Amino acid sequence: TDPGVDDAMAIAMAVCCPELEVLALTTVFGNVPVHVATANAHRILSHVPGGSSVRVASGSAAPLRRAPRDFPLVVHGEDGLGNTWDPSSSPHLPYVGDAESGAAPPDDAADSDAVTALIELVRQYPHQVTVLAVGPLTNVAHALQRDADFATLVDEMVVMGGAVDVNGNVSPAAEANMVCDPHAADIVLTAPFPRCSLVGLDVSMQTNMSDARLEELRERAPGIGSFLADAASFYVSFHEKRYGTRFLHIHDPTAVAYIVRPDLFKTRAGPVRVVTDGLAIGQTIQDQRQDWLIGTQWSDLPPVHVCTEIDAAAVLELLMDKISSAATDNIV
Repeated sequence: TDPGVDDAMAIAMAVCCPELEVLALTTVFGNVPVHVATANAHRILSHVPGGSSVRVASGSAAPLRRAPRDFPLVVHGEDGLGNTWDPSSSPHLPYVGDAESGAAPPDDAADSDAVTALIELVRQYPHQVTVLAVGPLTNVAHALQRDADFATLVDEMVVMGGAVDVNGNVSPAAEANMVCDPHAADIVLTAPFPRCSLVGLDVSMQTNMSDARLEELRERAPGIGSFLADAASFYVSFHEKRYGTRFLHIHDPTAVAYIVRPDLFKTRAGPVRVVTDGLAIGQTIQDQRQDWLIGTQWSDLPPVHVCTEIDAAAVLELLMDKISSAATDNIV
């Protein structure tokens, strides 16, 4: 995770879901530098009922190979949470990075706490862990490179990212998490996981939360609802400037919903590759035909289950209900 306003909603939703046990959060560069993402993860968890017991492990500060992109501060704010706090005041800063360049920490990212945590957890709970990535895929790629058994020990890999049948959101071809580290994304989406699912813009752009629903969440979920609504205000204003309407796309919570209620989605299976350079860098391309006369760079790769349809209204209600129920249950 690279919190991020919609990351904050996804984290709150996951921790509040009784169907899920959140074993850890691993942070990564993306919406903000990784040291800010780590501080934000701790801050979000401090507002979520039961969140203080969740482990946070700081991860990769830069992509595997490409130069880091500028951080999208105009989207999520200077702090990643809608300019609602000063991350430098947090006791949870693993190191002070360069906010402009996203410079890597002193130690090799492959040995970062996040990569260690991922490997430890799948080995501790073999074939039981769902790895959900709602940020760039650098940490997961490092885990795959460091532990040859990592993919086969995971139960399911769920990735929020990509745009298969629709335009991207940073270019006509690419979605943000993919373009941040396309090499890592291609490694992950071609790895031999027992099951890999892609919850991309094809469905997440349909899950919209209005100002009115944010205020409803504030009322129904005292504490965490207000925290999320305050953080989302900046993000809503960004959407208003782009679309002329006050709302936000809940990209990352859509991926949590897929894990909890896969019946709300339709998927299409087929290998997926990620373009790693050139005009369409970050594009996710699925082989929908799979019967080519001559082998392709998609041939013999494992299928990825790409989400193509969604019950968007039900996903929004699921987010509202899970957070509201947990907040109400914890009122003394």
